[in-house]
Amino acid sequence: MIKELINFTENLDEEFKNLGSSPKEGLHIRVRLFVNDVGEAKIDTSDFEYEQYSKKQKSEVSDFLNQCKLLHQNAWCIDTNKCFDLPTKAIHTCSPFAVAFKREHLDGGAKFKENVGKKKQIYERFGEYFNRAFDLFENKEDSEK
Repeated sequence: MIKELINFTENLDEEFKNLGSSPKEGLHIRVRLFVNDVGEAKIDTSDFEYEQYSKKQKSEVSDFLNQCKLLHQNAWCIDTNKCFDLPTKAIHTCSPFAVAFKREHLDGGAKFKENVGKKKQIYERFGEYFNRAFDLFENKEDSEK
């Protein structure tokens, strides 16, 4: 019976699987990377997209937010045992292509104040997060991309 259910869900169309789903509430930002003259990857601060989503807004979800929803679904932690931000677990994604966290971890937030002098702040943990994410790549060329 379980095998039949697995086969059924694997054969469902992606659009059908996403019916009724909505983006996560909050600010969604998509940045672009570029390689400078020295060969370093940098974030292009002049070319980015952003939009805020709230369940309270009654308007139709934009194409940008729908793309963010799909990216989010493929990057979110299945459970906290697969988290790259152990043991704190403040970064909620598990992907080298996306980062998601609650704003309470930013400067001035409740978790930020709670971590002062006790734990590393979220800004200090991004390097370790991406190192763990890049370890999933099979070869060095893929991780450099």
